[in-house]
Amino acid sequence: MYVIHRRDALRASQILQDRAFAHDQIEFVWNTVIDGISGADDVDAVTLRDVHSDEQRDLAVGGVFIFIGHHPNSELLGALARLDEGGHAYVNLWMETEQAGLYVAGDVRVDSARQLAAAVGDGVTAAIRSEHYLQELFDSQV
Repeated sequence: MYVIHRRDALRASQILQDRAFAHDQIEFVWNTVIDGISGADDVDAVTLRDVHSDEQRDLAVGGVFIFIGHHPNSELLGALARLDEGGHAYVNLWMETEQAGLYVAGDVRVDSARQLAAAVGDGVTAAIRSEHYLQELFDSQV
């Protein structure tokens, strides 16, 4: 198994790095990006490019998992929500932004656990609170 990484170091916690480096079936390929994936019906190889020299080479593999980072897709929020420097929205415990009626849940919010189960819980919280919000709006107009 290969870990192709565009930098010369990992950003993971030290304990996770130590575990990965100690694993005898993981080989790290540093300062490298994948420029292509080839194969007919299945993946046969990837084309690697060294980010410093631009040299390319093919590496035979049977599959590819691409991880591109934790940058949230928060552009759709525009100026409606206050974002941190990483693009994560600030919310309260009810997943409410400062904009009334706007809720943000999961990996897009500040301090998310970045785990599917947590994102699901955030979504449930936001759904419940948004129902309350809409009911309060309705009640105030009747």
